[in-house]
Amino acid sequence: MKFYFSPSTTTFFRSDIHGEPGSDDCSMPDEVREVSVEVFERMLRVREQGGRVIPDEDGLPIATPPLPPTSEELAEKERRWRDRVISTTEWIVTRHRDEVDMGQETMITPEQFSELLRYRQALRDWPTVEGFPNVDLRPNPPGWLADQTE
Repeated sequence: MKFYFSPSTTTFFRSDIHGEPGSDDCSMPDEVREVSVEVFERMLRVREQGGRVIPDEDGLPIATPPLPPTSEELAEKERRWRDRVISTTEWIVTRHRDEVDMGQETMITPEQFSELLRYRQALRDWPTVEGFPNVDLRPNPPGWLADQTE
């Protein structure tokens, strides 16, 4: 079995699957370059770790660092973070409301509950705030929140 790299598609091919270049049963692009198994495996590891594989001037594969995330990708990542934080605080809101409805002593004070609601609203508003999705500008949680456990 031989390994090949296509500079035009930056794709790797195997002769046992795609046929031999020049043969009638070959499904590889015409410009493929043969590469060693070591190069093939190294480039697969590069891709698995988020790097990119591009052709050099001879059409052989070389590793390059990953592209920085796009602004859309950064925004989506921040929205996922925001959604996760809102979700992980839902139990505190639910528990507090249940305790109030049942007339029981509450786990958090009314002031803490208000702080939590304001924080959760700030999280919902986070994507519309100037500076989004800069992680340094995320809404700050109430100081006591980290001490809460389910």
